[in-house]
Amino acid sequence: MLTLVEGKSINRTDILEEWLKSLLKSFPQKNKAIYRFEIPLAPLDLLSWLRTQKNPVKMYWSNREHDLTVAAIGQAYGLTSKVSADIDTAHKKIKNFLIDGVKVYGGFCFDEQNYSAHWQDFGKTYFFIPRFEVIRRHNEYIFACNLQKKDLADLSKVWQELRDISFDTAHGGPIPKIFVRCDDPEFIPFMKELKKVIAALKAKKLNKVVLARETQLSFTENLDPLGLFSKLTIFTPDCYHFYFQPKEGTAFLGASPERLYRRKGKAIESEALAGTRRRGESPQKDQNLARDLLNSPKDLYEHKLVVQAIEKNLRILCRSSRSGKKPAVFQSMGGQHLVTHFEGELKKIDDPKILKTLHPTPAVAGTPTKKALQAIRKAEKFKRGFYAGPIGYFGEKETEFAVAIRSGLVAQNKLSIFAGAGIVKDSEPNKEWDEIENKLNVFLSLFG
Repeated sequence: MLTLVEGKSINRTDILEEWLKSLLKSFPQKNKAIYRFEIPLAPLDLLSWLRTQKNPVKMYWSNREHDLTVAAIGQAYGLTSKVSADIDTAHKKIKNFLIDGVKVYGGFCFDEQNYSAHWQDFGKTYFFIPRFEVIRRHNEYIFACNLQKKDLADLSKVWQELRDISFDTAHGGPIPKIFVRCDDPEFIPFMKELKKVIAALKAKKLNKVVLARETQLSFTENLDPLGLFSKLTIFTPDCYHFYFQPKEGTAFLGASPERLYRRKGKAIESEALAGTRRRGESPQKDQNLARDLLNSPKDLYEHKLVVQAIEKNLRILCRSSRSGKKPAVFQSMGGQHLVTHFEGELKKIDDPKILKTLHPTPAVAGTPTKKALQAIRKAEKFKRGFYAGPIGYFGEKETEFAVAIRSGLVAQNKLSIFAGAGIVKDSEPNKEWDEIENKLNVFLSLFG
């Protein structure tokens, strides 16, 4: 077992190449869809490592507890569909790869009908298996390589990709200045649509609708998306962190506070996250805002709708489930939210069914779901794409998806950021606008 020594210029890529070649000579070639090789590593900063890599395909994933963090480059297998976000179809194509610790990373767009060419590099479905991964699981560091059977016939490309890997460290430079900000919709059109939705809610046509906005920022020069993401991770320590770069200059990234679900074997966790206040300027103001949130009839009602929907869906999926009796307050740098946690034992392991049953929750769509989606399509002129969709990975023994909120899309010198608010019949339009502005500030604060 070979352990690499951190901080030494000892031809790490030569060692990795020698290690992989020796394994390929000795391992029994079975009829597998993919082959995975792992080697222990000395500790290193995963984001700094990722920034130094030449490979244009990059990915970073860290769960909210940060007991699993993955930085990856290259592509051993990819699945992108511009036609469909059908979960069953996608899972059928990738399930043969879910062996030997392999994870397939990616996600689905929020709604097939809420998609545009703005998202063409991701399609409606985007999943891939990285060629190389650096993994931190608790305090253990691992380097992994994934190969398809067809790669074994000609490994020249793999050797070149391996030789291009660097173990130097890099840090981000200054972020360029914003020179144009465009909001879609702007204040007056948003208020107009918001009042229509509130009228429908009061007429009892709907219980809740989540309305979102896109803010597009244009910069004086092309963005360094990984540099921006690095700053975002520092600013949002209590969140999921995800970064998907299918090519140079394009990336979907975010810091989401919201878990869709985590499955380990037949054990499943989910949560209702709805009802929001900003963070206070002092501990006392923070506490006062949290207390106000816990005693707000409007926010408690909004949260209850999400809780009821998840309880209903877990009864479909689980032999047994349980949840907190009262909502607590979850605090992150982007705000504080009412949260109720759920745990359950699944009837069977069926990740496509779990995803289809849980997504979209009323926290990002509304309720009843079909009517809420129709209202969103009518009210929102921009296209959500992957914003508020499921983002994470499929695995054989474990699967985890976050909800892709507090997220942004980088395209060269432009950054589109997204945020929404849950609208119920007692919503006050100006407060909903302010709530979205506060959520957008997770990104805007990075630029001073």
